[in-house]
Amino acid sequence: MDIDNFGLINTNHGQHLADEILKKFGIFLKSDSRATDSIYRQHLKGDEFIIIARDTILDNALKAAIRKRDLIANTGIQILGYDAQFRLTVCCGIAELNANDDLDSLIERAHVAMKQAKTVMGQNNCVTLI
Repeated sequence: MDIDNFGLINTNHGQHLADEILKKFGIFLKSDSRATDSIYRQHLKGDEFIIIARDTILDNALKAAIRKRDLIANTGIQILGYDAQFRLTVCCGIAELNANDDLDSLIERAHVAMKQAKTVMGQNNCVTLI
């Protein structure tokens, strides 16, 4: 999952505020997860997140990604000291664990799907599976 146009928040409001938004975003993702899901920030200073949904078929992962994408788009993030809520949208890439996958290959395939959602689909707020 990648937050659309997040670099603009960093550029327009500074790294401190951007980090606060990412922290709240992570908490938000955790609040909409199952006990068996694991959520990770892809890069310590990045705006990409990985959700490992154990014991989930691809169709249900797609439904969950669409639900999360819509929930994120319809929910603002409030940061103490700022009057406005920050509205975010995301692009999601979904990959299913194959027998020959290791963690790196699975994450790479999900990353390719996410990049397709961002570029091939030609818009933000998309979900693609691979």
